Amino acid sequence: MGEIVGLCIGSYEFLSRKNTFGDLLSIFSQDDLTIEEVFDKELDESITRRYFTTTVNNAKMCLDVMGHTTLKAKSLFEYHKKNYLDYLEDDFDDEVDSDNIEREYTFENWARAVKKYSSILASDIYENGDYISLEKCRGENNSLCEKIVLDSLPHCKDDTYFGIDFYYLDEEIGSPWDVFRIILEAFKSEDIITLDYTNLFEGGWCDEVPEEKEYLVSKTVILTEGSTDARVISEAMKLLYPHMVKFYSFIDFSTYVVQGSTNYLTHYLKAFIAAGIRNRIIALYDNDSAGLSEIKVLKNIPIPSNVRIMHLPDLEMCLHYPTIGPGGSSIDNINGRACSIEMFLGKDILKKSGEYEPVRWKSYIDKVDAYQGEIVSKSEVLKQFKLKVKRSQDQLVLDEWEECDLLLREIFAAFEK
Repeated sequence: MGEIVGLCIGSYEFLSRKNTFGDLLSIFSQDDLTIEEVFDKELDESITRRYFTTTVNNAKMCLDVMGHTTLKAKSLFEYHKKNYLDYLEDDFDDEVDSDNIEREYTFENWARAVKKYSSILASDIYENGDYISLEKCRGENNSLCEKIVLDSLPHCKDDTYFGIDFYYLDEEIGSPWDVFRIILEAFKSEDIITLDYTNLFEGGWCDEVPEEKEYLVSKTVILTEGSTDARVISEAMKLLYPHMVKFYSFIDFSTYVVQGSTNYLTHYLKAFIAAGIRNRIIALYDNDSAGLSEIKVLKNIPIPSNVRIMHLPDLEMCLHYPTIGPGGSSIDNINGRACSIEMFLGKDILKKSGEYEPVRWKSYIDKVDAYQGEIVSKSEVLKQFKLKVKRSQDQLVLDEWEECDLLLREIFAAFEK
């Protein structure tokens, strides 16, 4: 008969696969795995339990970077609605005025119904083949969307998942993961999602410790101006968001002796676009005069939907930052003129004797009518960052990573805009 494995929140299995993990491990990492001995009261003996856990918040982040966003769910719903209005009119003709179906069958109402019944199922009691609280809902005066969602539950009948019929839908239109992203909105960020695969393993359908390939997902390629940018972002991600590391890749500047600069980043980006690379690509420029100048040039070429061009975000501390120029020292806004990756290493590194390491103004960039600046003690602050990473591996102080956290969140949200 085989074994079912699925994602559980509370007492309900919201998304499942038979005889395989399928793509369920895409929201987990190897660090989420637990194998432990537990006492089973029903069997009156100890058993080995094998399971993964993650939080709702972490799962949301994973799904968002995979493209399973709330916006994608809305797009899926609208497509489904367009193709199923006639069916709905026939099915609910005796209960709902057909003239009001289009008005009542909206994404907002559907999402509200999905969240309502997801919350009920997570805390429901399964008894004699039914979920007690869910069954009681069937006798209520439900809205159109509530009836549609409820009719597909509890076991997602006939390829219909929380009211969305996937039988006729192409994968490019959407997937159950998009619906699952809406389901997650019913829960608190810290709520736990569990994937217990004990029976799957004992049935001989998988290894006790899944191989690395089981977790693989399509990676977003982050193109940077150089190896320093890639290293800082990579190290920060490992420390702050380890569950997100598997979703991103960088150019290996050192192993393959790849040159880096603002101009080279533009060349690499154009080459990737011309080659028709299907992976998502983020071209990340410094927030300085040279970077903004290149971004201005790129506005003249067609950019495919899988590509995002962005620069390092503005920083509050950079609004009033010490600089050195031909006229001497001054306090300037260096956002858009000299805000490079070094500005994201942390105030604890950039400050020396209570003062920020200054930026020195250099060349003038005609395209943006501004001077280009660079931090004076670049090699020293990078050396201090390396030591900071080692310290943080033992004891992470989140306040020291405020700027990196801001940058990472911008990267994670790149395709939500």
